Amino acid sequence: MTLLRFDREQGKVVRQGLNPIKTVENLDVTQYVTLQNEDVIVVSRTLLGKVLAAFRIITQPIRDVLGFSNFIVDLPNNRLFGGN
Repeated sequence: MTLLRFDREQGKVVRQGLNPIKTVENLDVTQYVTLQNEDVIVVSRTLLGKVLAAFRIITQPIRDVLGFSNFIVDLPNNRLFGGN
């Protein structure tokens, strides 16, 4: 996890890495951060999320072709727009 906070003195966004596992398991008080207005917390994807995203990218062309072929098949039958 990363905490993004705008530092008015420096005039830029400051990043601070956070480790929630260390906080919970070891009670690491250095990981305790008081959130302020306009703070942003970025949580990276899990391994499963990365695998599923890659799978979606790989299968997208197949889904596009199938969707287009279904469109062509349904067009003459007038089922495209809910006709009988």
